[in-house]
Amino acid sequence: SPEIGCSFNPDIAKELLEKAGFKNGSGFPSVTLLFPTREDAKLIAEACQELWHKAVCIKIYIENQDWKGYLNTLHKSPPHLFRMSWGADYPDPDTFMTLFTGFSGNNHGRWKNKVYDKLVNRGAKTLDLNKRQSIYQRAQKLLLEKDVAIAPLFFNTQTILNKSWVKDFQFNPMDLVFYENVSVK
Repeated sequence: SPEIGCSFNPDIAKELLEKAGFKNGSGFPSVTLLFPTREDAKLIAEACQELWHKAVCIKIYIENQDWKGYLNTLHKSPPHLFRMSWGADYPDPDTFMTLFTGFSGNNHGRWKNKVYDKLVNRGAKTLDLNKRQSIYQRAQKLLLEKDVAIAPLFFNTQTILNKSWVKDFQFNPMDLVFYENVSVK
């Protein structure tokens, strides 16, 4: 749900940092943002580094690792900050919500909340779509507002152009392309 989560507000962030004893970022501990060796991940890490410095006077370091080493680090000892992404396995909120349960092998941040786990399990078993959405929204509020276990930064987009002479090309939310009914006229 796009309305759930913390919005970008440098003034509140500065206020909270000052309350924690880090006025203007002074004395803030050394923090490294880890990311996999990919150009798009590097751009995101650099943007975060610059934004946090400009917005709240915090200096973060960025470090990249090859994919195998990166996953190994996340498995053994995940850093405070790391860049991760996920693409839907199936067209349902559950594909994202289960990532952050205490029993998920993909929960690299190791955040655990028993209430969240119960809500996600209940949501997965609920057939009524309105009730299901309400359950997942309660879980999402725990993840993104109460505990703030993750910070979603962006959603990938893809631009696809389709010529007028290409017929029956179907777009779908899973970004899967099936050519069996496509024709060129």
